[in-house]
Amino acid sequence: MRVLTKKTFIYFLLGSFLAFTSLFSACSDKDKNVAVTGVSLDVTSDLALNVGESKQLIATVAPADATDKKVTWSSTDVTKVTVDPTGLVKAIAAGEAAVQAKAGDKEASLKVTVIALPVPVLTWSPPGDTHSAQAGGAPFTKAAVLSGVSGCNATLTYSMANG
Repeated sequence: MRVLTKKTFIYFLLGSFLAFTSLFSACSDKDKNVAVTGVSLDVTSDLALNVGESKQLIATVAPADATDKKVTWSSTDVTKVTVDPTGLVKAIAAGEAAVQAKAGDKEASLKVTVIALPVPVLTWSPPGDTHSAQAGGAPFTKAAVLSGVSGCNATLTYSMANG
């Protein structure tokens, strides 16, 4: 039977201590995976936009120290509403769609209603710029006035059948 010397015993204790501490330092808090517990949006009620309008949304991931806080944005109907990777929502056409922000296995969504802009009213009323034409050898004149489109370039095309 072999007897341990004091020096060998000290080396054994020191080696055991180093092995034990390195095992626990390898499992430190910085390596811990913190799961996402929720996603919320800065807009809490349904959103209404006119065709062509945009709205920036902001998603917040909980907890603040979640390991992977990457947010993925999507729209349920890209023909009505689009959303880019930063959360910028754009109204494309009249209708409804949901915009979703997803992080991990959690998500938040918001209903977006897109409202069609009113169509300008076209009225015929003299006087104004007149357009003349011949119909069966007899001249006629009509004047066109576009209401509700001031400040824009408008082209008017019309046809008349039988006067």
